[in-house]
Amino acid sequence: MSAAAIRSSFRALLEKLRVLFFVRSLREKLLTFLFVAVLVLIWFFSFTDRLQASTRHAFSIKSERSDQNRWFEVGERAEREFDERMRSLDVANLPNRNAVTGQIDTLLRQGGFQFRMDPPRSDQRDPLTFNTLGIAIERATLDDLIRFTDEIRSTMPYITLEQITLAPDRRNPTQLDVRMRLVAIEFNR
Repeated sequence: MSAAAIRSSFRALLEKLRVLFFVRSLREKLLTFLFVAVLVLIWFFSFTDRLQASTRHAFSIKSERSDQNRWFEVGERAEREFDERMRSLDVANLPNRNAVTGQIDTLLRQGGFQFRMDPPRSDQRDPLTFNTLGIAIERATLDDLIRFTDEIRSTMPYITLEQITLAPDRRNPTQLDVRMRLVAIEFNR
């Protein structure tokens, strides 16, 4: 069927509908008009719902793509840093939890801190053990605390600072009460 034939059959259909519509009474015309209007409204709201759903879907895909791009950008740098740290880490000479506790104790005493250390908790996984050490430091200055954490970072790469909580001292707000949790890795021999 050609396009001209389709157009002529469509025009004939419209002409029949127009004649059919105009021979009806006013009440039937109004009801027909309302029926068609309701159908158009249903179609319109259905269309807008689908449009909103596709817009939300497109936005979520765009957001996910930007997250993945960011991850790819950061991922290479993170892998490089991880490889560098793994090369600098001598797994055979990782200290046990008592040696780590002693090293941290020595650093705290050298820094002149008033502190309390919780006994280390160990989480053993093959081939590493993760030793968690809680430390409470009272009335420390921010500069001393920064020096302490920098010293840990530079001399003990096998220790990470998992959590730190700072609160101003009640008697002297320029000093801090610090609660920190350190995690050291130990190689299971």
